[in-house]
Amino acid sequence: MKLTRAALICLGLVPLGIGLYGLWNYYPTEMLVSIGKWLAIGIVLHDGVLVPLTLVTGALIWRATRGLPAAVGRIIVGGMAVAGVLILLAAPAIKREGVPANPTVLTQHYGYNLAWVLVAIGVTSAILAALAWLRGRRVATRRDAQNSSNVARQQLEG
Repeated sequence: MKLTRAALICLGLVPLGIGLYGLWNYYPTEMLVSIGKWLAIGIVLHDGVLVPLTLVTGALIWRATRGLPAAVGRIIVGGMAVAGVLILLAAPAIKREGVPANPTVLTQHYGYNLAWVLVAIGVTSAILAALAWLRGRRVATRRDAQNSSNVARQQLEG
């Protein structure tokens, strides 16, 4: 196990070293400072805003879906997580919407397209949650019927 771990660490350090070498040798100092600021802001936003917001939202959803089958809450939280990741990925494109610096990049209305994808995620999550709720009710109904037949059988025998 230790040998495998050491090999994987070395395997990860090689591309890291190549990337750092490329950054250091091919980019000016101003660009490196800008990249450093971007990484620092990203870490602060992730750990200080995104993670707490996700935890609080997930806890509120779990609390709101307490009487429902567990799958319903999981589906809603999963849909929200996917939507959150897509919003984070689309944010730079939405911020820089307009004429691209690279003419090979296709210009699109990223905000409009993101809205449609978020609607699709919401509708899909709602349908899947409804199906999970119906399935949970069916299972509960079967379980109740089984329990009542067992109680009736015990009363007849006893």
